[in-house]
Amino acid sequence: MDVGTARCQFKQNWQGRWFQSGIQGLILINNTHIESKGECYEEQGDKYLVYDKSEDCYRCLVLHEKHSSVLQYKETYCETKDSLAEICSRIVGDAALYSMFRKYPEVKPLDCPFKSAPFTFGYNRGTGDCSNPPSRAESCTDDSRLVLKYQACPDVPSSESNVEELICLATWKEGSTKYLIGKISQGNRRSLTSDEDQYRCFIYQKGKEDGKIVYSIAQSGDATCSGLQSPTEGSRTMKLTIVDDQHKRCRFPEWITTHHTWVSLDHHKTFKFAQKNATLKILDDETTRPIRIHQNFAQPQFAFQDLGFESEDQKQNSEMRLVCHGILQQLDNKQVQIVAHVTAGCDSGYVCMMFYKRDSNIMEIQQSNRYYENADEACATFDPSEIAYTTLVAYACHGSWEEDGLTYVITTPIVTTRRSTIHQDNTLRYCFIFQLSNQPQEDVIEGGL
Repeated sequence: MDVGTARCQFKQNWQGRWFQSGIQGLILINNTHIESKGECYEEQGDKYLVYDKSEDCYRCLVLHEKHSSVLQYKETYCETKDSLAEICSRIVGDAALYSMFRKYPEVKPLDCPFKSAPFTFGYNRGTGDCSNPPSRAESCTDDSRLVLKYQACPDVPSSESNVEELICLATWKEGSTKYLIGKISQGNRRSLTSDEDQYRCFIYQKGKEDGKIVYSIAQSGDATCSGLQSPTEGSRTMKLTIVDDQHKRCRFPEWITTHHTWVSLDHHKTFKFAQKNATLKILDDETTRPIRIHQNFAQPQFAFQDLGFESEDQKQNSEMRLVCHGILQQLDNKQVQIVAHVTAGCDSGYVCMMFYKRDSNIMEIQQSNRYYENADEACATFDPSEIAYTTLVAYACHGSWEEDGLTYVITTPIVTTRRSTIHQDNTLRYCFIFQLSNQPQEDVIEGGL
């Protein structure tokens, strides 16, 4: 190889291993070489002349970086040596466009562009619209994931009940056309786990119909972007319509949100209120705990975990998001029963919650163990005598220890002023003594120091 190759290099951020539909194994790219294509011989802008040593020939690659995890290119046949300009001129406008998706090093998924779930939607796989009964799209605690719950329509042959999880990996825009690359897990087809089965390309467009936000989406039929022209033409098309849920107008009571952050006595769980006191986020640093299933999803197509989904946020289940849906009853700013919409991993539904004010810095809560698809059913059979209490405090912890089966915690109260300024009341110290139990009641003893 002559000295020309020494000056030719591919971009550093392209280095890694890439998947391309139809190519066996992954494609390695380093600073001078693209596996199965050849060595970088000459470059000019987005045009690269590469030398294929095995065939002793040259080809032109026109490479476009659409996203840090997406490369698209057109190429010529491998030919005898000629100038870069001459060989590259043989790429015509309608030449095949190939897409490569980065596998390693992995790129962190991005927030899905479809705001704000939940949605109802209809879909078409080429044999007619399936919109009745409506399908539903639900958000996950990780905004890079979306759960699509497809319903079957009796009069549409290709429709079927199925649950898919979409992980959003890359987006870009060409003119007014918006593209998305995602990976799909299909729960009732456990064998479909290859990259060929999971990578899909989408074109999407945001609009409004009857005052509601609507997303028109077209999906590719394979792991390429070939054949996608518009958000209404594809192997499968969908129209997502935002759901006008009641809980967008509900707020947790002020006596609960006076402290925006509460912690459990063992400090494993943190409760944070946000979004103008409409959303409660629960962070749990404990290891795996059971994942609850929709009570109403007894049908096989909706048994979410039974379908094989095991994303990392579900395995750890360390974050739960609850949105106030409706306040059922409240007693003297000391007790309230609330229906909340909960999302944990990619599972979601409605739960019943009770909040009890014990002191300005102490609160206890109870939460139903089941998720319900219908908000009206969440508190219908709720029995506080059968539900364990979780004690929450707004205190700064100075230290703790265990002795004879009891846990001792030394704390200082947190004070929140009217201007939301937070500070510790260092004039006081409290000792909490508690014992973890599986029983509904939990004994808590508080003493001043």
